[in-house]
Amino acid sequence: PAGWSIDNSGVPNGGVTEWSGWAFTDRNWWTSAAGDQGRSGFTKGTGAIAVADPDEWDDLPHDAGTYNTFLRTPAISLSGIAANAAQLRFDSSWLPEDFQTANITVSYDGGSPIEILRWTSETTDANYKPGAPNETVTLPLENPGSATNLVLTFGMADAGNDWWWAIDNVEIFTPLTLQVNVQTGGMKLLGDASLAINGYEVVSPLGSLNPLGWLAGNLDAQNVGTTVPPATDFSGNGIVGSEDLAIWQAAYGITSAADADEDGDSDGRDFLSWQRDFGKVGDPASTWLTFLATPSQLIESYLFGNSTFATDRSIGLGYDVNDDLRDLKFFYIDNAGEKHEGLVQYVGLAAATVSVPEPAAVRMLLLFMGMTVCSRSRLFVLKC
Repeated sequence: PAGWSIDNSGVPNGGVTEWSGWAFTDRNWWTSAAGDQGRSGFTKGTGAIAVADPDEWDDLPHDAGTYNTFLRTPAISLSGIAANAAQLRFDSSWLPEDFQTANITVSYDGGSPIEILRWTSETTDANYKPGAPNETVTLPLENPGSATNLVLTFGMADAGNDWWWAIDNVEIFTPLTLQVNVQTGGMKLLGDASLAINGYEVVSPLGSLNPLGWLAGNLDAQNVGTTVPPATDFSGNGIVGSEDLAIWQAAYGITSAADADEDGDSDGRDFLSWQRDFGKVGDPASTWLTFLATPSQLIESYLFGNSTFATDRSIGLGYDVNDDLRDLKFFYIDNAGEKHEGLVQYVGLAAATVSVPEPAAVRMLLLFMGMTVCSRSRLFVLKC
């Protein structure tokens, strides 16, 4: 892609040309050309992916030496991003053997590279990484508040006739933020129009949460979500009652207007369903539900749906201002079922205390086949 670069100066001459260093390739073609050997397990990779495959490179004669190749991103803007807010997420397929090493470094504003990940294939090494052919990796970048841009480098080094490292869906982003007012106890999910979530958890190891205040104003208390009506609510008024029986009687054996079991007709089975559901309202699992409320843990989930909050959303007075221990951890579940650790931002602090500002928004989506502008909190996405 434009702006990306590959340094293959550390790959000995010879070997299989296609795999002489990092390559961008169709995942299915890579799997087929290499005889699979487990490569097809990288199902998180879709379409084109980035691959460093010294195993395939070694299948033809080459000069002596080890395989060392480095893939670099263009400079990625951090304009408006708070210190320590940026994170890296990517999908990875890693299979180790012998002495191969994978690493990622980050350079801020052209400065010296800082290693943020190292995997080795030596089982006795502290950085040993067992085979993980299909995983999502998330890393904090710990960006300085003064940094205006960063460059990432993905390296595969010290390899010979070993295995591979493949990556896809490289994303730099700022996580969802929980804002906590230490004066009022109020909590907010800061708006992110691009992120759909179906669960979140707030944890306080020291028990500094206020479950009663949270229960009175959380998403469950606000009835956030779209209630799914019972199948026997033939009238669509939100409750199963006598009017639904009248609709069933008129439809019996004639139309499917009272088809509760979705078998294409209105019959006795639909009447029995109506009897069982009489008085029932919408399914509570189709809106946000409270799962746990203690001084140490608050959990809400949306079992049959998800919510996107384009603007800040209050979730009640869930913080104990009398204790004010500021020990909170915040986690959320995205629509794909992945759990992420979010940021916690304390506001309403004394003048002498510096608050971390809300992460700003600059996002870029860079496809291997083109470039388009993206919206808030994801700063950069490389979808191979």
